[in-house]
Amino acid sequence: MNKRDRLFMNLVKFFSLYLFILAVAFAMNPISSQAAKVRTVKITKSINIQLPKEKKQYAKKVVKGKTIVKITNKKGAVNCLYFKVPSTRTWKFIANGLKSYDKDGVIAQTGEVTLGNLQGHGYTMTVKGGKSSNLPICTKAHLKAKQEFEKKYPGYTYGGITDPTQQRYTSRTGTVKLKKGTMVYITFQMQGIKSFNLTID
Repeated sequence: MNKRDRLFMNLVKFFSLYLFILAVAFAMNPISSQAAKVRTVKITKSINIQLPKEKKQYAKKVVKGKTIVKITNKKGAVNCLYFKVPSTRTWKFIANGLKSYDKDGVIAQTGEVTLGNLQGHGYTMTVKGGKSSNLPICTKAHLKAKQEFEKKYPGYTYGGITDPTQQRYTSRTGTVKLKKGTMVYITFQMQGIKSFNLTID
């Protein structure tokens, strides 16, 4: 075998080894197309979330990952989603991405996202500020108006909310340990909102 052939064989071995290492790395840390997929659910009506029968009938299923919740009722929506816990561990719920029908509106650009069971008993999450079953969120416009108001009027709170767990931000995160098989009903109340994001991780 001449020098050129030996060089060629060495290159082939090198690239074969490189491809093998990539294959092993991929097998250990697979990129799941399902996990990366963003899902969408559409909400067309409001329900009475105090009634288990209505919650069970109208709740839309969500799974691990990001879900865009689209609301077709421009006046607002009170409805719910449900999540069947696939494994016992601490789960993270992130509510954010509020988009309003009225871009100039400020007061109406808010929402409440609450975790609980079918009967309405809340699951206590660790959130910014303490413990709560609720994730209050708002749009950037609402948050800007809040900051401007409190800067202009020191000592006063926008909307009169002093509980740190109920302060509104554009994104709210809660963590809670849940057992496998638990049915989590995620109720939400929105005013003038056309969509928001819910991420479960």
